[in-house]
Amino acid sequence: MCWHLLQDKEKIIRIIEYLIYEQIEIKVRIEGEETKYSSRFFEIVPGSNRGDVSVSSDEVLELVMDKLAPERGNSLIQQFPKVGVELFANDYLCRCQTKYICATNTYPYHGLIMSFPEFLELEEKRREERATLESPEVISAVFDLVKGPGKDQSY
Repeated sequence: MCWHLLQDKEKIIRIIEYLIYEQIEIKVRIEGEETKYSSRFFEIVPGSNRGDVSVSSDEVLELVMDKLAPERGNSLIQQFPKVGVELFANDYLCRCQTKYICATNTYPYHGLIMSFPEFLELEEKRREERATLESPEVISAVFDLVKGPGKDQSY
């Protein structure tokens, strides 16, 4: 399976905002676990400058997501904070890496605070490699339309 790498922070934000708006379920993989845990992203929030990963030097962002189901994942994620996230956006399988920062029960966020991903990987849907054709040399033609004496036109 081939993957495309998306590193444009603005595009990643739009994809995650779509997941939040549509309340699309995500799957979380914790290191060493075969079980995939379910959750949802709630919001993208400004980070608190804890030195977390940021795509660019501008504002650090964090993700708020629901607690994991099954419940066992919520204690495991504290022991193994680097996690993989799988999601579907417009029928494209996407995946990314993120890191657990902390749990919160403070209004308005109840759930897990995660680092914002540096990149998203999008599944390639083509079954075969894209064929690239070389452009032919420029071909030109002139059409002469004879209408009578002095009325000829060239195209």
